[in-house]
Amino acid sequence: MNAQRRSRRFAGLLRAIQLVFSENAVKAFILIGLPTGLLFTFGTPPFYMLDEPNHYFRAYQISQGDIVAEKRDDKTGGVLPRSLAASVYVFRVGVQQYDDGHVPVELIKGALTMPLQEKDTSYVSFANTAMYSPVPYLPQTFGITIGRYLNLSPLGVMYLGRVFNLLFSIVLIAFAIHLVPAHRWVFMLIALSPTSMFQMASMSSDALTNALILLFIALVARQAFLSESEQINSRYVVLLAATGILLGFCKPIYVILPALIVLIPGRKFSRPWMKYALACGVLLAAVVPAGVWNAIAKDIYNPFMDTGANPSEAVAYSLGHPIQVLGILAQDLWNQGMFYLQGLVGIQWNEQNILLSGPFIALYYAIILATALFDTSDEVRIERWQRAILFVFLGSAVLLVTFAVYITWVPPGSSFIAGVQGRYFLPLLPLALLFLYKRWKPIPKYRAVAAILYPVFSFSYLFASFLLFRQLV
Repeated sequence: MNAQRRSRRFAGLLRAIQLVFSENAVKAFILIGLPTGLLFTFGTPPFYMLDEPNHYFRAYQISQGDIVAEKRDDKTGGVLPRSLAASVYVFRVGVQQYDDGHVPVELIKGALTMPLQEKDTSYVSFANTAMYSPVPYLPQTFGITIGRYLNLSPLGVMYLGRVFNLLFSIVLIAFAIHLVPAHRWVFMLIALSPTSMFQMASMSSDALTNALILLFIALVARQAFLSESEQINSRYVVLLAATGILLGFCKPIYVILPALIVLIPGRKFSRPWMKYALACGVLLAAVVPAGVWNAIAKDIYNPFMDTGANPSEAVAYSLGHPIQVLGILAQDLWNQGMFYLQGLVGIQWNEQNILLSGPFIALYYAIILATALFDTSDEVRIERWQRAILFVFLGSAVLLVTFAVYITWVPPGSSFIAGVQGRYFLPLLPLALLFLYKRWKPIPKYRAVAAILYPVFSFSYLFASFLLFRQLV
């Protein structure tokens, strides 16, 4: 009798888990992502993420209405309240006096009382983020503007910038999960990865960029792989073009994404040639803003670090030695590929260190791969020619991302690459898993498997968060 009761209770527990986690990936993402994101937002020490101070300075500059940064001799930045740099100094330099490197709560409380004093200004250099357009900083700028209106401290303004960055990202990713016809749970798991959450809960410009990439992929996948989807209409074209324009302003390297439009079957268009016209049109919509901003920003360029890099000379050298440069890129991916995979999920803090442990990273990848196997739909089909395009696109995108780092971080003609981080490849992970997509007919009871899989994920996620915050706080 007791065994039967325990069996019924266990079955009831599985049904409850199934109801919460297996019916709506959008709800699950919001239910897990919002509280976890807020935990990262307020639990991660101020300015802890790589380059977060410079993202903070750039977002604040934009909130003042200064769209283009100011170049002074060998520096590029802008005129900002002195209190901003003082706050950064407290947490990035002053905290070094503590042996364990952790941030005392008393330090945060004290910084929250520091007056903003907007009229007391000085010139601050932030050469790397100064080159970015205002678009990837729009969420942070909204938060900062509200904080300035409320006359919050520099630290309070920073926290509001983080919160709005998180909220904008969650909304866009939730919309992407809603649109994508298959792998909704895969999208959710990728968006909830520690690296992704770490970016969304910071001042980083990559948060909005990654969210827009997921949205673009979802838009294309819906028409490309959903067999019963309606023909392309004007609303869809406008949404694709708008997303492409925003991506062009966010990170020019991803202007290649419109090439994915060729995955859409010709039958979805009133005339087959319209597919290529749409791909070219959206590509143009992404390239033009990227080119316009590059023309605006080129006059204020200063190297962020004295590495001897010269992008224009590096491009010229690469065009003259394409085979040699391709060999360098391939060799780097072969030698450092495992490290990049670890950093893609486990938060790469610098060129040597990953914050999360190897066993957790392995478990996370195992859960993502298992979910990709079971997260299927009878309405979704990926043809061989589409897989071939995905394969070529993924290979090209990985090489292009690595090449972009090569020309901006090392001297022209170098035989090595420096500065590549695993997080740079995060937006490509959904495409890699779509390439592996297979409809598993022998497993109609996917939800029963999911009922077990997602609690395992949730437990490991909470455990990873615990391990992470032991290092941060």
